[in-house]
Amino acid sequence: MNKNSRQFLKSLILPILLNTIRSANNDKYGWKGNYKTWQDAQNDSTGYDTDKILQTVKNSLLKVKSGEVVYERDSVIFDEIQYSWQLLSGLMFCSARTGGTQGV
Repeated sequence: MNKNSRQFLKSLILPILLNTIRSANNDKYGWKGNYKTWQDAQNDSTGYDTDKILQTVKNSLLKVKSGEVVYERDSVIFDEIQYSWQLLSGLMFCSARTGGTQGV
């Protein structure tokens, strides 16, 4: 198979494959349904205002406050700091490019 044929097949198959994967994943998340009113949609769903979520966040924050854990993020507790190396490297890059003088 020559290079042009491979390139043609790649340009044809890749979008089909990506669309198939996306459509399979779209069934898991999002908002679906035809509702006549906002109230009907709310009655058929749960949200961030549930008591369970509030209690989970509260319990996580109390553990941080009491010193049992180092920190929490979105109610998930951590025993040690989880650094975002991508963010830190981006900040260091920007600082190096400006000589460390910008944003002070």
